[in-house]
Amino acid sequence: MIPFMFLACSNMLDWYASNEFLNLWLQNTGLITVTRSSAPFPVQEDIACNGNEFAIFSDATNVFANTSNEIYFTRVDFEGDQVGSTVQISETNTSASSRPRAVWNGSSYAVAWIDARLGAPQLYFTRVSSDGIKIGADIQVTSCSAGSSLANHRIAWSGSSFGIVWQDSRDGNQEIYFALLDSAGVKQGSDMRVTEDTAVSNFPVIQWDGNGFGIFYSDTRPGVSNIYFSRMKSDGSKDTSTGDVAVTDKSVNTMVSDCAWNGSEYRLAWYQEYSLGLYSVHTSLAKTTGHLTGKTIQFDNASSSATSPSIDWNGFGYALAWRGVRGSNISICFNKFTDEGGISPREYVFPPDSIDDSFPRVCADDNVFCTVWNVSTNAYRIGTLANSTTDPDA
Repeated sequence: MIPFMFLACSNMLDWYASNEFLNLWLQNTGLITVTRSSAPFPVQEDIACNGNEFAIFSDATNVFANTSNEIYFTRVDFEGDQVGSTVQISETNTSASSRPRAVWNGSSYAVAWIDARLGAPQLYFTRVSSDGIKIGADIQVTSCSAGSSLANHRIAWSGSSFGIVWQDSRDGNQEIYFALLDSAGVKQGSDMRVTEDTAVSNFPVIQWDGNGFGIFYSDTRPGVSNIYFSRMKSDGSKDTSTGDVAVTDKSVNTMVSDCAWNGSEYRLAWYQEYSLGLYSVHTSLAKTTGHLTGKTIQFDNASSSATSPSIDWNGFGYALAWRGVRGSNISICFNKFTDEGGISPREYVFPPDSIDDSFPRVCADDNVFCTVWNVSTNAYRIGTLANSTTDPDA
């Protein structure tokens, strides 16, 4: 096990902002552990952090002798070890509960997932304490009609409310929708349709930017998929002063995958087609208007295919995980970088578990990074890495 050390400095803010610190942070990454879950048949996982440990939300079946998938919660410490037992979060029902998306709000976790217990697939929501104790009952968020498809939801916390975004075909076309929930999960108003176009709008991601919820999504209105931006106000209404902004203008398919907020700008992560069916991973800053700014960074060279990047900001840099081809294996890759242009010289590739490692989600604390991903039809894996970035003058 590689130990990690936190900063001990009389002027910690100056140290965090120094080039020396950033260089140390980029250079030094060590693997702590890679563990494999015992939860069988997961579809997808998500991860959040409360500042003291990570929380893994997964959908799995038969963990507690259930016949359908339910949502489960697992605590993982900064050394990659499980804390306590895995607990079921969703209410048991005959319909599968799947694809959890989670966020920490400063006092508890909030998780949203897809569930068809009433027939049509809907989004449900609940809160969970740091200890894994469920707070309240499952709350139905959406009002989808029978036959509509609901997918690819994300959740964000504003400091006082939750914003949830998803794609939905209830009006006959794949569009982006938004719902606002108060701090207890009570829905404010009705489902809000964000996009109004005959093109396909899908794969939305969301972040709170201090004044509103920024939503980036993929949209085919240019003829091929490109990235668009829309903004929702804190009251849940659409910011019409921004409108729908074309973020990219590519002649090839370009799909947004994740988004982080660094305190002043968004950092997008997307994958872009460079040859038929082959993709490379890219990231760039974006203003609160949605327009790209600064240099676009490409990860993974164009000799293989890379997709599904996940990104997180820890206060001074980014952790990035993606699905890439390494040799004959599809593996989960990891790297980190800063807004100043520094990129870690070492790309870390987690040892492949199966022929189809997929759906990585990354979470970054100060000096510890945790990535969770699906490895097959019978497990998920958790990879934990850490830094040593002590001030030599402290």
